[in-house]
Amino acid sequence: MNDKVKKIIDRANQLMQNGMSKLDVAKFVHLELGKSLIFDNSYTAVYNKEKNEDLTIISKKRQEMLLSESTNASKKEQICKGMAEIYVAILNAIDITSKVVGAENKGDIDGSIKKDGTTIDVPEMYDCSFNNNFEIITGKSEKSNNCTSQHYYAIFQIDGNEYIQDFLIDNALFRIKTGEASLNESMPGLCPKEEYSSRSKQSLPLSIEFIKEIKAKYEEYTNEPNVGNAFCFLFEQLKKYNEDFGFEESKDFLLSVGKEILPKDFDSKDLKIINLLKENQDTCDIVSIYRYNENNYLLRGGDETTAVKDELGKIDTAQIENLLSQGFEARKKSDELALNEVLVGNKSNISMEKIVTNAVTQGITLENLKMADRIENQKSQENQIEKNV
Repeated sequence: MNDKVKKIIDRANQLMQNGMSKLDVAKFVHLELGKSLIFDNSYTAVYNKEKNEDLTIISKKRQEMLLSESTNASKKEQICKGMAEIYVAILNAIDITSKVVGAENKGDIDGSIKKDGTTIDVPEMYDCSFNNNFEIITGKSEKSNNCTSQHYYAIFQIDGNEYIQDFLIDNALFRIKTGEASLNESMPGLCPKEEYSSRSKQSLPLSIEFIKEIKAKYEEYTNEPNVGNAFCFLFEQLKKYNEDFGFEESKDFLLSVGKEILPKDFDSKDLKIINLLKENQDTCDIVSIYRYNENNYLLRGGDETTAVKDELGKIDTAQIENLLSQGFEARKKSDELALNEVLVGNKSNISMEKIVTNAVTQGITLENLKMADRIENQKSQENQIEKNV
């Protein structure tokens, strides 16, 4: 990763010397860095099933640890803080003044007015640079209001105009890696400061050219455009990016591209999304089960970001049972209920004895296994996947 950062800096300096504008160079850095970074699954949280709004103690401690750690710029896997700090350090290395902003919420802009009339005062704002070993050096924060940062982004100024860069808006990472994002005026993940709040809530639309290309590939894939074939096609496309995508990129790709090719008879109310996580104090692994018309599809990140090696796409209940035996559990109460509906409603005859035996062998507590033996008739489901910070 350090070599890639050095190459980006060298190439950016060369482009600037050749007359490229500073704004286009900042966009170039955004694109090149986005090709390498992967959102770190370890920031994902498991929720207490009895008090659905509360994170587990392990999740809280892990997130606090990740936010307090110094950024290791040699790693591909980064949370929002590391992504922002590496980008800022690169811009400062090529003489584009930039800072990291730590905010309580994604979309917060220092000094802007909230709906309740109060003024946003972000908790942190500081600069970053590299030392000779490409280690991140952070400056002292210009802000101090006793609030806690939950999200980080970069802000930079060119010719009196301010811009914000954030890989976690506009589904930027998957769009960069698929080539959908190009160096033009509308750039996923980078926008004028005044547009950031709205862009954090409503993503920039996919390009017309990219949509046409995807639809053309789908027409080549099948002459029977139905929901089942659409899902199979989407997962086949995802496999092409198995080395480049983390879980977030895979999820964003599936949901964004799916909107463009799923037929009119597709009813999102019938889609169940079940999030399964396996956490410990240091890390977290995440997969999702997408269920539609009695079919289950496995969504996961690439091989570098997960211990799960099952193929993307269709899976059966025996494979779901195997995930549970490995220590995966429902992320929220709604995931737990939907999982029960799949396993019990399908009359899969899931063997709790087998799961418990495997779990004990691997040192997994019985608390992680309760989801497979709960109420049969509960059918409440939120039908959504939580977005990582």
